[in-house]
Order: sequence, then C-alpha cells, then structure tokens
Amino acid sequence: MKKLNKLLIITVFSALFISLLTLTSINASEQGICGDSLTWTLKADGTLVISGTGDMYDYTRNETPWNSVRESVYYLDIGEGVSSIGNYAFADCGFHSSVTVPDNVTRIGEGAFSGCCYLDELTIPFVGERAKTSADTYQYPFGYIFGTHQCHYEERTIQAYYCESTDKITRTEYYIPKSLKSVVVTGGEILKGAFDECKSVTKVVLGDSVMGIGDYAFDGCRSLRSISLGAGITRIGNCSFRACSSLNITEIPDGITSIGEYAFMNCTTLKQVYVPDSVTDIGENVFYGCGNMFVNFNCGSTAFYHEWGKVNRGWSCDNRTEGFVYNYDSTCTEDGTETATCEICGMQKTRTAEGTATGHRYTLYYSNKDATCTEDGTKTRSCAWCSNKETITDEGSALGHSYSYSRNNDATCTEDGSLTGSCVRCRETTTISDIGSARGHTEGEWQITKEPSYNAEGQKVKSCTVCNEILETESIPALIKKMTFTDVKPEHWYYEAVEYCFTQDMISGVGDDKFAPQTELSRAMLVRILWNMEGCPEPAGEYFTDIGTDRWYTDAINWAAENGIVAGMDNEHFCPEDSITREQLSAIMQRYSAYFGNDVSACADLNKYTDADKISDWAYESLEWAVSVGIISGRSETLLTPKGTATRAETVQIIYLFMKIN
Repeated sequence: MKKLNKLLIITVFSALFISLLTLTSINASEQGICGDSLTWTLKADGTLVISGTGDMYDYTRNETPWNSVRESVYYLDIGEGVSSIGNYAFADCGFHSSVTVPDNVTRIGEGAFSGCCYLDELTIPFVGERAKTSADTYQYPFGYIFGTHQCHYEERTIQAYYCESTDKITRTEYYIPKSLKSVVVTGGEILKGAFDECKSVTKVVLGDSVMGIGDYAFDGCRSLRSISLGAGITRIGNCSFRACSSLNITEIPDGITSIGEYAFMNCTTLKQVYVPDSVTDIGENVFYGCGNMFVNFNCGSTAFYHEWGKVNRGWSCDNRTEGFVYNYDSTCTEDGTETATCEICGMQKTRTAEGTATGHRYTLYYSNKDATCTEDGTKTRSCAWCSNKETITDEGSALGHSYSYSRNNDATCTEDGSLTGSCVRCRETTTISDIGSARGHTEGEWQITKEPSYNAEGQKVKSCTVCNEILETESIPALIKKMTFTDVKPEHWYYEAVEYCFTQDMISGVGDDKFAPQTELSRAMLVRILWNMEGCPEPAGEYFTDIGTDRWYTDAINWAAENGIVAGMDNEHFCPEDSITREQLSAIMQRYSAYFGNDVSACADLNKYTDADKISDWAYESLEWAVSVGIISGRSETLLTPKGTATRAETVQIIYLFMKIN
C-alpha cells in the first residue's frame, strides 16, 4: 500500500510540477496504447505519431483512445513497424491537407478515415481493407476505409465488393470526403471496381509497384482529370475508365500489353491518344463514344491491325520506308528536306536533310563609325547570295574618356578623400580616391567604460578626439572579494561552501563580520539565494498575500513562484519568515534543477533511515532525488530528519554541492 501511494504521489506531483514550469509537454490524455505493442502520441504541432510494432486495435466510432482530441489531429506519422490500421482508427480527425500511409501497413480497417472532412490528398500502399492475398474472399473498394457513416461535407457513393471466386456483387453506400481530390497508390493491384463512382477525385497517381488496373476500376469517376500510370502496370481492364468524362491523357505508357474492351468508353474530353507497340491485346470498342478523338497506332503493330477499319482513327508510320530522296530546297541558313514512302501504309514522311544548308557568302566588313567613349562601335558585312546583313561589335574601337579632375576635400582620419573628373568629350563624371589624403587619428586619454566588480573585470578605452573611433582597449582587473567572517574557520566542514557562495554573491553575512552558520534559514532566505544566483530577474506577477510589495524577498519569491520553483503553504500564503525544513529544501532544489531542464528522476533508497516514515508524502520523491545526487545526506547513519530545520551552514553546503553537479 505504501508503494502504491508512493507511485500515485510521484505521478500527481510530476503532472503538477510540469504544469507549473509551463513547459511544452504532452498531457496524459495525449498519449497511450493502441495495440499490443503499439503506442500513440499527439505532438504539439498536431501530429499523431503511431509507434511500435504489430497491429493496431480495431475500434468502433468515437471510441478511439485519441477521440477526445481528434479535432486537434492535423498530421499523421505511422512508424515503420506498424503493420495494420484498425477499424475507425482516425474517424473524424481534423487532418490538414494530406495523409500518407507507409508501405509497411498491410491492412486498413473499415471506416479508418471516416469523417475526415478536410483531407484533400491520401497516399496508401493498396486499395481496400488489406493487401491482396490468396486467403481474401472479397476485393474491397476504396470507399471501405471511409465507412458507411454519413458526415457533413461528404458525398454518397455506392461501391461494391467483388468476390474472388464468383461474380457475386455486394453493393454498399460509402461516404467519401468531398475535399479529397488526389489519391496516390504506391503498390498492389487496382482491383475490380476499386474507385467505381468516386465522383470528386480529380487526380490519381499509381506508383511503379502497382501491377495492374482491374475491370471497372475507375468507372464513373466524372471529375478525374489526371491519371499517372506507373512503370509496373501491364494491364488496363474492361471498362476501367468508362464515363471518366473529364479525363485528359495523350498516351498509353510503353510497357502496357493489354487494354480491355470499352476501357475508355465515353471519355469525351480525350482528343488524341498514342497507343504504343507494347500493346499486344486490345479489346473491342476501347474508345467507343469518345467523339472525334484521334488515336495513333504504329503501323504494323498488333493494335494497328486489330483496330484498323473499326474506328475512324489514325496511325503513325514506324519508318518502314524504301529510302529518303533529297528535295533540293535548302537556303543559305535552312537545311533542305528529304522524303520517303512507307512500304506498308504508303504514308509519305518528310524530314530535314541535315547539313544541306549552303551557308552565306559574305563580303568584307566595313565600319559604321558609331563608337563612343565607353562602347565599341559596330561593323557590317552582306551576303552576296541572299542580301542578308550581319552586324557585329567592332572590338576595341571605344574611344575612352579624357577626364579633368578636381579635389573634393572629404578625407577623414582613416579614409582617403576623393577626386571628381569630367570627360572633355561626353561630359560624363567619375569619382576616384585621392590616394594619401587620409588625415590620421588624434589619440585621446584613457576612459573607463565599465567599472570592475567582484569576479568581473572592468574595461577602459582610448579613442580618437576627432572621429571618436576606439583605438585601444584594455581590461581592468576584477575586484577580489575576501571572506572575513570570524565565525567560519578553515577547519569547519562548511568553510569551502561558505567561501564559494560568498565570493559568488549568492549569500552575505548577518553583520559584524558574522555569518551565523548555525542560525536557522528562513524560507525567504533560500529563495533570495536562488534569485541572486539567477542575476535577480524581474518577475511578471504577484502570487502571495503575505510577502508585501517592496520587501527584500518580494521579487525573489514572486520569481520563484512564477517559474514553478516554490509553492505556498496554501493558495495565498508563503510564510516567508518560517524556518525552512530539510524536506522543503530538497523539494525546492529539485524544482530548481528541473527549471534548467535537468533530469530529476534519480531515486535513492531511503529505507536505511529509521525516520523515513516521517517524510511528508509530497516530499518523498524530492528527498529520494536529493540523497541520490548527493546534495543531502542524513544527520547520522540512521536519521534523515526530514522535518528538521536547515541551518545556514547546511544550506550553503547543499547549494555548493548542487553547483558542482550542474
């Protein structure tokens, strides 16, 4: 029971301590477990991080562990070890812009992205619930991961499961966000009817690891304008892009071997498509209902013979020619042409006859007499055959300036003055340096710019009396602060600590050359020491009613409370004049260490002290830490004396030890 209470105290104190420090941290409600070996964390920038290995749990809607903060989830980071995404995992999350599911995920559960109304781009490793395997019964459609729950800003889409073993179809209504315009699929297969009736999607990118496009895959995607086909795709299925009335493609990528029947039926925006020689299997009426579009085939290809005569399309000659004949039509600057006829289709092909241009026949150059002071003139020549004229720069013909200079009397101590000249031909002016006209500095007397202080050097400078430029800088040795306390002797165990804290201006005496080492230290005294160590920063607020507004400890206590280093005896009172106990001292020093970002989780075993049961619950962790790092020890081998008051000697020793480890 004692250990359980201790854990509870540690947990509650840690949460309170972190909030007092106003550090950017993760609340208990923003991290947790989401799988047997998976954890989740919501970062401050809105990134939901899924870490670990294995499968995520399945959930019902509104029961995910991050459900209370789902609208603050803007980005998603799924780790390399995550193998599945559970049902309704990210339902109603407020994703901004795009989400990427990495290739290591092999299952995406039903409704995983249901209600993600602001999602405009989604990258997934496959389409459906899971990557296709021989054990699957159904081929899941794209809408499966958005679920059957209707939300605002989503469109109703009817899609179907296609059974692998039969033609049985199970139609289901899904609700895909209207904001979703772009989908990237990095692998797998685009199975039968995968994107059927996805009416709002405008762009689809299929990665090089995608193997094929199944029948009816994009049937009825009326807004689809752009489809990028990866290098690994070899088959385009039957009716795969039927009624994609906004689709705009110009060529079928080389490497595709099969195009199913009616594949591009009623794609009315298509104007011209090139079908490569790699297509060896092409179905009937591939471009049925596409209006007056023009389809190019290479003559002699399988697609050419299959389609020729069935549609009023065209073809491209593949250069099966009898040889090119020169047409003798070159000019001085243009190559002529040569023409050949294809032996299969009879189409004539004319191309440039490289290297047949005759070139110009030029006369000698003559000067145009247009040079200026700064720019070369030009010279021209003419072609005797075509009267073409060529004008070029007459290099080196510029006349150059002829300047008359006058002094500007603008020299300084260190910088030369200038001379200004005017060209006698073009009146252009120029300014150049008046070499050697700098006047030099006039050295002044030493001036102290920073008075020396204890442990800090001063500074003095010597400047020019004309331009005030600093000519020389020297340091003034720091003042030496010597400890003269008559009640602190070198043989005392606390001598070194008192000397260190005194010379560092952390603490002073009590008057009459006394330090009073055995005098009890008040709560205000300790806070004033820490405040002195920090350079006496100005606090922003006021926190207690019993510390006044202008006492020697007011600003110190307000600063410490503001930064979570101290707490009051209650919500309104600090009790500054009360003597500080050893357990209060350890708690304040632990918070002060954490204020610097130090790890304060070290934990010593206090069971060797017979009075450990007298430690206040709130102070137990602090004393474990203080004993562990060596800044507090027992007053004997068996007594820790947690509620005993701390003396001035004990306090400076603790601070001295603390500074040595930090």
